[in-house]
Amino acid sequence: MPPLPCSGYLMAWVYCALGIVLIAFGVSVEVMANLVTTAGEGIVLAICQVAPTKFGNMKMTFDVTLVCIAIVLSLVFLGHLSGVREGTIAAAILVGQITKQTNKLTKKLELAVLR
Repeated sequence: MPPLPCSGYLMAWVYCALGIVLIAFGVSVEVMANLVTTAGEGIVLAICQVAPTKFGNMKMTFDVTLVCIAIVLSLVFLGHLSGVREGTIAAAILVGQITKQTNKLTKKLELAVLR
């Protein structure tokens, strides 16, 4: 499969935004269906079972923490920032927030199907 054409920085952001929305929706469906989750979502679900917090908020906190760790490790071991750019930060912040919204949508769909 050939790579998607990317004509510039704006198009890269369009792809990034589309990816963020698709990931958030996928995470929401994965969690709502009680499927076996990935390690990242699994630890967030485990924390949410112990701490009284919403999945979307904990997902954002967890993702931002991982990005901060990546930044620190990059600076310590490489001496410069590598592998973390604005799209990574946007995804860390937005996936959890969009997941909160898609959770509402999937709950409505689940209720409609059960009726």
